[in-house]
Amino acid sequence: MRKLRRNRWIWIGFLLLGISAWGNLYPPFVMPAALVAATIASGYATWLAFRKDAIHRGKLLCLPGLIISLSFLGLVALTPILDSATRHEIEVDGIKRTYRVRAPSSYDHSQPTPVLLVFHGYNQTGYTIERLSRLDLVGERDGFLVVYPQGFQRAWRTGSQPGSVNDITFVRHMITDLNVNYVIDKERIFAVGFSNGGSLVLSLGCELQETITAVVAVGARLRNRHVARCQTTDVQPVSAMFVNGTADRFVSWEGTRGSTRRWADLLHCELVAVIDTLPDIADDGTRVWRERYDHCPGESA
Repeated sequence: MRKLRRNRWIWIGFLLLGISAWGNLYPPFVMPAALVAATIASGYATWLAFRKDAIHRGKLLCLPGLIISLSFLGLVALTPILDSATRHEIEVDGIKRTYRVRAPSSYDHSQPTPVLLVFHGYNQTGYTIERLSRLDLVGERDGFLVVYPQGFQRAWRTGSQPGSVNDITFVRHMITDLNVNYVIDKERIFAVGFSNGGSLVLSLGCELQETITAVVAVGARLRNRHVARCQTTDVQPVSAMFVNGTADRFVSWEGTRGSTRRWADLLHCELVAVIDTLPDIADDGTRVWRERYDHCPGESA
């Protein structure tokens, strides 16, 4: 009976490990060594339990853990092989940085193509946000390049701390490198970011106005440091969209509404929101509420 309990816990632990790793899928070149070691050790323990347990039921209990471990290791090994995105590497401030590009099948080297930069959340990867957003499918449909940059140590920073990584500089270099490798439409470079990535794109909207056309912050809000950066630039920030949900426990709905209004103020828009409830096109229990600020100088919104 003790062996049965031991084997049960072995495969349950494997199941949890597999679920956790699936949520933050790493290709081998960035996967933490500790996670690899834990996976191999657990797999070995499961194999020993499977071989030595004379009880038929005990073998059946540990078999799922063994299958999960082998499947997980195979998935991690095959991810970069099966990945059809093109991986690029550049060096910024002495640090090697990477980004991946998915070009639509309609991409034409003789025609400038719009670009969408997609920034992952904290402790995530470019693979993670690609799987969650599926924006490459939209890029294929509408004919634009989708770029998935990788944050240094899986996070985005704006160089606010002395000696820290400045991802504003990284993005500037990345766009320059994109322009070398692809024919991009410099008038249509957009950026979207989730959480920590959303905070970065708000900084980009203030500091790379000459490059970025518009930004979308998902699950992120405007902070005082963003406002300060925007107010000290010579050119007003770019158009922005804030996307959030009323059930978000980390970025409140009211906080997002306040961020939208503050950004509209930075753009010198008329601070009277136009409020719409959009048609319910999917029977999933959610509705979309839109607040829009119009009458902004130029083409801002």
